[in-house]
Amino acid sequence: RLSAPLRASYPGRPGHPARDTSALAQATAVLQGELEGIQAAGTWKSERIITSKQGPHISVEGSRGDILNFCANNYLGLSSHPAVIEAGVAALQQYGAGLSSVRFICGTQDLHKALEKKIAQFHEREDAILYASCFDANAGLFEVQRD
Repeated sequence: RLSAPLRASYPGRPGHPARDTSALAQATAVLQGELEGIQAAGTWKSERIITSKQGPHISVEGSRGDILNFCANNYLGLSSHPAVIEAGVAALQQYGAGLSSVRFICGTQDLHKALEKKIAQFHEREDAILYASCFDANAGLFEVQRD
């Protein structure tokens, strides 16, 4: 509970005028100015809504025709390869759509451990660990190097 002096000055109190400029309004103004600066500098990046499979050519919402895609991590074209799609469907049928949380909470699945073992053997290492993204891998790497 707020003390009496704080309750008396609380801007949300019925019949009490709010402050002229809230912290939220000030922060919004600063951020809006930064966004306008980014747009004016020509460095604003809008999100593309892709409506096709990933590949060297993609369809993007609002565009006419195919667009050349130079920005995907699909260098070998495997994300749309029929064998990869078939293996993905088989894994979905056997395991469902994932663990529903991170491995620290839920554990991991045998197919992930098998892949980690193959990766470790290929690189002649004791073990390997899979991360869902580069962001997660960086977090895992820098967490252990922090001390």
